[in-house]
Amino acid sequence: MPRKPTSSTVKKVRKVRGKGRPSVEGAVGRQKLIDATRELLRTIPPARLTSNDIARAAGGDRALVRYYFGTMANLFSVVASELSAGLVSSLSTAAKVDNNATDKLRHRIQEFVRYELENPALHPLYTEQLLSDQSAAARKLVRRIASEGHLTFEAIIKEGRRSGEFRKDFDIRLLDIAIVGLCEFIVVGQPILEAWLSPGERVSDLLTHYADFVADLVVNGIRS
Repeated sequence: MPRKPTSSTVKKVRKVRGKGRPSVEGAVGRQKLIDATRELLRTIPPARLTSNDIARAAGGDRALVRYYFGTMANLFSVVASELSAGLVSSLSTAAKVDNNATDKLRHRIQEFVRYELENPALHPLYTEQLLSDQSAAARKLVRRIASEGHLTFEAIIKEGRRSGEFRKDFDIRLLDIAIVGLCEFIVVGQPILEAWLSPGERVSDLLTHYADFVADLVVNGIRS
């Protein structure tokens, strides 16, 4: 006949169960925490975002962040991966237009600026979480994301060269790097823009024209 569990046995069982998924109301899973983090990072810098903020936005307990990710750094790494993959996908989709290579490049640049402005945490998270991570998995991820993004860009430039739209005397890799810098700085450099505003002008007004300006700058610079 089974022995009746003692009070000490019950305590041990309860302690072991405490290591599992926190008991909270509602279905707050891993992806919901990621989505909540992405949304909060649109307006809150990574350094100021806490697990309490994320749990509250997701409708769960802060212990869930530790349960699913261990640390905030791990959560930020996952978010950085998602944002980076989303950018590559958005750039590829924006360039799929039934026009010439010039229009494809223009749409790609405009989408680049739009995505960066919509996701201001992408650049700091990418550099601080992925690029600074020396693990083999992180390096492999960075190389894959960079390669996929560059391949779609290279295809546009080669198409433009074949059609005679673009010159052939420049390094495609260097042009890609230059565009990345032009599109990313607008996010971190927004405070500087305030010093350059005309009377009555807002930063948002200046940003409205920035994507078109960069597109014109690049297209006119490599035009045959």
